[in-house]
Amino acid sequence: MNAQELLLTLAQIGVTLAGLSGIAGAIHLGHAANSMNLSDRLLHAVASAAMLAAMIAVVPLGLLGGADDLVWRYCSVGALVIWAVVYGAYVRTFIRMFRGLRKFEWINIGAGLLLTLSGLGLLAYNAVAPSVASPQRYAMANICLLVIAGINFFAYTFGLRLRPSPAA
Repeated sequence: MNAQELLLTLAQIGVTLAGLSGIAGAIHLGHAANSMNLSDRLLHAVASAAMLAAMIAVVPLGLLGGADDLVWRYCSVGALVIWAVVYGAYVRTFIRMFRGLRKFEWINIGAGLLLTLSGLGLLAYNAVAPSVASPQRYAMANICLLVIAGINFFAYTFGLRLRPSPAA
């Protein structure tokens, strides 16, 4: 599978995951009185991450054909900046909500942080030193983003819920 086919497949996965989160959100909103709770924010994170993955997968496809090193460099810089800004906004929003989580539930957050740092590292490497492996690093960063969306979807589906902290 060449880079173009892989990126198209990743874009399809991203759009599918975003659509699935939209359907789940529509069903959830029909049953919930408060639309700004953790579950809704998790679904928003799924849709955002999945659509970002689809977008960064499709953008290089329209630009390939010229100086491929420059395409991977500029697409990696753009994806890195957008991902970092979106991640920063979510961290700021979620940090206030996660104070009541149990230690075991922090595994989801740690996995998301590790995947984000890995993806951003791959994109930064492409931006600094593009090479023949740039398409693979770019695709791996995109996969990291899709896994983050999947983790958030499973956290929503299988009940990551805020609980009161035990009395100290």
